[in-house]
Amino acid sequence: MHKIKNTSELKSLNDPLEREKILQGAFDVRDSSTYRNKKILIIDDLFRSGSTLNEISKTLYSKANVQNVYIVTLTKTRVNK
Repeated sequence: MHKIKNTSELKSLNDPLEREKILQGAFDVRDSSTYRNKKILIIDDLFRSGSTLNEISKTLYSKANVQNVYIVTLTKTRVNK
């Protein structure tokens, strides 16, 4: 997995739709055949909106044809609404 698109910093954005728009197409899979039909575990240090993890998951499903994506995060930020 690697980032192929420069994106602006997301931590100051509170609008989930704006975050998704910025991240759309930001990732690609190197050697996708390695991951085909595999179960993937992603470990992330921080969960805010889930936009980045969602985009990475979508990329893994669409470009690498993975079987499942599992996500573990270590902490969640507070969002003031």
